[in-house]
This record gives sequence, C-alpha cells and structure tokens, in this order.
Amino acid sequence: QGLALYRLGNLAEAEQAFERAREVQPNLSPAHYHLGLVALSKGDLAAAQEHFERALELRPNDPLAAGNLAFVKLHRGDARGCVDLLEPLVAQETVSLTDRRNYGSALLLLQEFPAAVEQFRLIVAAEPESAIDRAKLAWALNGMGRREEAVREWETARAASPNDPTVRAVERLIKWGIAGPTDR
Repeated sequence: QGLALYRLGNLAEAEQAFERAREVQPNLSPAHYHLGLVALSKGDLAAAQEHFERALELRPNDPLAAGNLAFVKLHRGDARGCVDLLEPLVAQETVSLTDRRNYGSALLLLQEFPAAVEQFRLIVAAEPESAIDRAKLAWALNGMGRREEAVREWETARAASPNDPTVRAVERLIKWGIAGPTDR
C-alpha cells in the first residue's frame, strides 16, 4: 500500500504506511528503504541517510539502498563516503548509470581525475547526448592537464546545452582556471 501511495505522490500517506510496516516489523529493510525514499523526496537528507543506512544494515548487499545512500552522502558533502559505497557496485557490469554518475561526480570532488575520466567516458559512451556528463568529462580531463581534450569535450557539451549551469561552470574552469563547479 505504501509503495502505491508513494508512486502516486502521496508522500504523507506513504510515509504513514511505511511507518506502520516498520512498527510491525522493525527489521524490515524495505520499510526503511522506502522511508528513505520518502525523506529524500521531501528534501530531508538527514532522515533519508538514516533510513538508507538502516536498510543497508539489515540487507548489506542491497544495491538500491547502497546507491541511494551514496547519492545522499554525495549531496551532503561526503564524497569519500559516496565513493566507498559505490566502488563495489561500479566494478559490476550491471551498475546503473545513475550510480556510475554519482561515483564519477564524487571522484571529481575528490580530484581523483583519472578515475573520473574513466567513469565519464563510460557514461558518455552510453549516453552521448548528455551535456552535463560531457562537461564533467571535460572537467576531469582538464584536471589531468589534458586541456585540448577537455576543450573538445566541453565544446560538444556547450553545443548540446549552452545554458546548462554545469556546462557554464566548466567553461569558467577551463578558460580561466576558476575553481571547479559544485556537483549538480
């Protein structure tokens, strides 16, 4: 019932349903996972992190809980925590592009540019039209000192989406050496 309510956008009712499920079965990983999704939808990153951590505690190999917890950690400024959670997932061929994208973004923030280049090349190969991912690839290449390649990737990103904030921030980074953009 909670999942149907969540999918309909009835967050308050979905939250109540998941809370009831958690009360009946406190160690039910899906209840915590879905409470994390509700909290994330409401913009409550602290509560989302708490629920995703509990879900992962109860089901340690749950890639959905790990991926969502990594996303929350990234957006709360814990890039290292994000990388640590996603490293085992990105080693698998079945990793989602979202998890790969979050992993690559965290690597950028940690200035681990060679590893970020590897991730964003894979993403761009899968989604060549993604201007933001091309811009992040340009950022990583620039960080490695590969300016010509960075400019080519950035120009492709700019042609696809000239007003995107990430594309514009990477332009400043490449052209004027201004500090890198925040993850968006």
